[in-house]
Amino acid sequence: MKAILLRKLGKKEEALEWLEENKKIDGFDYVSCFEEILFSEEEERNEKQKRLTAQMRNFHQNFIQAAIDYMESGFYKGNHTALQ
Repeated sequence: MKAILLRKLGKKEEALEWLEENKKIDGFDYVSCFEEILFSEEEERNEKQKRLTAQMRNFHQNFIQAAIDYMESGFYKGNHTALQ
């Protein structure tokens, strides 16, 4: 959630640092992985999305849980792309 708040505050570098540290602790934090995609350049985004989909085993429940995590954190708008 911290990375989402930092992103919304426009603090890209701090958010990316936080995401990198968080991935060391929990490589299966799909919300953090998705947030990292949002910071990616357009040409990298598609490849990172493919890797995340593979990591999530393209299992629908993983995508739904990521969306639920966003909702439970109060981020209803703008993050629906986690389900795409």
